[in-house]
Amino acid sequence: MKKKNNDNQNKVPVDYSFSSEDWEELERGISYFNSGQYQHAYEAWELIWEHSAKIERKFLRGLMEISSSCQKALNRHDLIGAQQSIEKAVEKLDDEKFLPEFLSVPVKPLLEFLDYSSGIFDQDRINGSLEVWRSRIPKIHFHKPSNPDLLVEVCEITRSELFKSGTKHFNQGYFWEAHEAWEELWREQIGEGKHFIEGFVQLAEGYHFIKGSKFSSAAYLLEKAIVTLRGFERIDCSLTISPLLNDTSELLQSVRFLSSQQKVPFKFSKKPLITIDS
Repeated sequence: MKKKNNDNQNKVPVDYSFSSEDWEELERGISYFNSGQYQHAYEAWELIWEHSAKIERKFLRGLMEISSSCQKALNRHDLIGAQQSIEKAVEKLDDEKFLPEFLSVPVKPLLEFLDYSSGIFDQDRINGSLEVWRSRIPKIHFHKPSNPDLLVEVCEITRSELFKSGTKHFNQGYFWEAHEAWEELWREQIGEGKHFIEGFVQLAEGYHFIKGSKFSSAAYLLEKAIVTLRGFERIDCSLTISPLLNDTSELLQSVRFLSSQQKVPFKFSKKPLITIDS
């Protein structure tokens, strides 16, 4: 893959033509992809691709080709077809216009995966490395675009007594109690805020499983929480999500290692903490 100048500090913001339904379909495809349902991801993105503007079509086609390569290699054992899809994805996504992100999707991890995949396929080593290749498939992170209604909804959630109660329990290490408070709040939501609070429910349950030395379940939930909350990272409310995501990502690495070990007690190296500005 050719190297390009990634200095995009003066990049002009793109005015996307997506409707609210298009954004929902994009996110649905990302959720499918991140859960390994590559054919469903392809079909979700194809629905948007059919009526999108030219530059958006090019990017979506790149995502579709990545999904197609995963589907062909892992589910159909069609390695030649997977290689062809990798090449097509590189052709679409290796474009300065898409850096550092496009359609609210960070592109660098995708390019790194394609670069790695190209090397594997070019050297005809994929047959012996398919599981390693599978482990390198990135999760697609999605930053929700600016939405005044969503901002109001998230701010109302973080100011609510139930959210504050869950946060207090979480910071004290009572993760199941935090889970219960946040889940009650989750049941009350009807908009996109439901997805926001769902990330905290997943987070609390993941931490609770760590305390019980159920590391495989904890890793699964922490990973889901990171993907869910990453989409709200840029929402400017009283809660700063980035430090929480960074701490959880570090914890996830330790938990993944422990999931292959015998049941052992776990000691948090850093006290879990969620800070809400008053």
